[in-house]
Amino acid sequence: EGIERFAIGFAPDRWDGLSEELSRVGQSLELAEQCGLIGKRKQGQGYYDRFRGRLMFPIRDLAGEVIAFGGRVVPGTKSSEPGKDGIKPGKYINSPDTPVYTKGKTLFGLYEARKSIRQSGEVIMVEGNLDVVRMAQAGLTNVVAPMGTALTQEQCQLMRRFVSRVVMIYDGDTAGQAAALKAIPLAMSAGLQVGVVALPADEDPDSLLDKEGVEGVKERLSGSSPGWTYLVKQAIEHADVRRDPMSGIPRVIDQVVDVL
Repeated sequence: EGIERFAIGFAPDRWDGLSEELSRVGQSLELAEQCGLIGKRKQGQGYYDRFRGRLMFPIRDLAGEVIAFGGRVVPGTKSSEPGKDGIKPGKYINSPDTPVYTKGKTLFGLYEARKSIRQSGEVIMVEGNLDVVRMAQAGLTNVVAPMGTALTQEQCQLMRRFVSRVVMIYDGDTAGQAAALKAIPLAMSAGLQVGVVALPADEDPDSLLDKEGVEGVKERLSGSSPGWTYLVKQAIEHADVRRDPMSGIPRVIDQVVDVL
């Protein structure tokens, strides 16, 4: 169901699979380069595929037109191995900004989730494309994700066009907490009511579904903390107020006063 709903595909683990196919069917390689699908070789002539050995997620606009792609690395492929510089490829890569796509103004899964979002009265926001797919397979279809970057004001306004409430489920690690602390004030300033589901340090929505099932996830969603409460609690914890209230309390105030 998830494969059909999101039209998930696969990019072969080759440097020239797509460029060869585009040439075979008479499509413009220059246009494909402008779309961020292929790139010009630095040495010699010709092009190389930007997406190789990856699960492919089409990114649609609100009319359902495919405007970009996201690709998730597949372990075991040549393209998942570190390069000559020893750097491992990113877990996700997305199409670069083009005349028809701006990543900061797009949400993965919004086209597929739009009806469910309106019906439920809220949108659930997770971090990754696979989290969106996994939640939808479990029956939670009002789920979206930002495009591999921090949440933007434009993405918040996009959600606000549909509903007035967002529930954020960020990964429980340090990076997930930091992302939530940045996202909450943005969503609040866009006029969204914010709920936050704080996951354990080693959990993400995918692993949570495996452990607790869809009913457990729904229970966590219904018990989400208000965004403001989450911000204050995190500030108190980071400032170590219990140990040193005299210096800790002013630090908390500094962190939350702008949002307040």
